[in-house]
Amino acid sequence: MEKIRGVNYTTFQDLWNDKNLLTEEEKAEIIFKNTIVEDLIKAREAKGYTQTKLAELSGIKQPSLAKIESGKTMPQIDTFFKILKPLGKTLNIMDYNYK
Repeated sequence: MEKIRGVNYTTFQDLWNDKNLLTEEEKAEIIFKNTIVEDLIKAREAKGYTQTKLAELSGIKQPSLAKIESGKTMPQIDTFFKILKPLGKTLNIMDYNYK
């Protein structure tokens, strides 16, 4: 059980469904960031690269990649391009539906 802002939550789903804690925009941002991180990890693993190898190829330090992949930091767009280039990937703007 976790107490947040005076409310006890027993599961993540309880927290996620509390309409007083997170706005729909905040939820969409969380989903967006998690999706980016998951896709980045999948792309790296599909190439067979370790974080160390991707760091060498992209010029981004391995500890920085680790922070990105763990969700502790969200890089600037130019950093994303440096990471994505050796993976043969790019960013794309598309319609979304996070519900």
